[in-house]
Amino acid sequence: SYPAGHENVIAVASTAADDTRAYYSNYGDWVDVAAPGGDAYKDTMILSTVPLVGTISNPSGYDSIQGTSMACPYVSGLAALILSEAPTLNSEQVREVIRLSADDLGVPGFDIIYGYGRVNAYNALSWASTVATDMTAPLILDGPIASDSAISTGSITITWQTDELSTSKVYYGDSIPLASSFTQPGYSTYHVVVLTNLELNVPYYVAIESKDLAGNSVFDNNNGAFYYFMLVPPTFG
Repeated sequence: SYPAGHENVIAVASTAADDTRAYYSNYGDWVDVAAPGGDAYKDTMILSTVPLVGTISNPSGYDSIQGTSMACPYVSGLAALILSEAPTLNSEQVREVIRLSADDLGVPGFDIIYGYGRVNAYNALSWASTVATDMTAPLILDGPIASDSAISTGSITITWQTDELSTSKVYYGDSIPLASSFTQPGYSTYHVVVLTNLELNVPYYVAIESKDLAGNSVFDNNNGAFYYFMLVPPTFG
């Protein structure tokens, strides 16, 4: 659904007063977050200003309306609040603060109905303040570990853990300097990156990098020696 599906847009789904999906709200893997939009079947909808006369009007200047057009202003206002708290954040940092501070709804974690969850202004402002003052890089607690190799598809899974939410990027190649890299979208403390289209019986060198929301990064290449692995097909006697 466009324009919500564009990469540089924050896509907002609509929820009713009981934090369930509003009946009219679209959904898909492009949804970032949800916000209250009202649902005539479940609540009294959202009180809004309206023209005094015309098709959608009320002599009082106010009326109850439903729609994603009611949900989106919550997120626009939240973005403005975040920037008032932390004006040095860039647009991508603002989006991630909104995502990661949301209250999870539906199935645990990201889902196509609510995205990362229903926005939470209090959490978002706390996150924004922390991100703006964070000068400490993530700490790698465990890994990287190469496992779950699939010989038939030439793939292998690289995992590691960090002490805070951060990105997941693997540099790899059959020689140094490493010629390839792959970034797994999103932020996590448990990092899983699957490398594919690898050749058999070829040693691959690996380094990992994680960057937190404030932009602080940790790079681990095993003190310059690099980590390495090799896909070896099974032998049958």
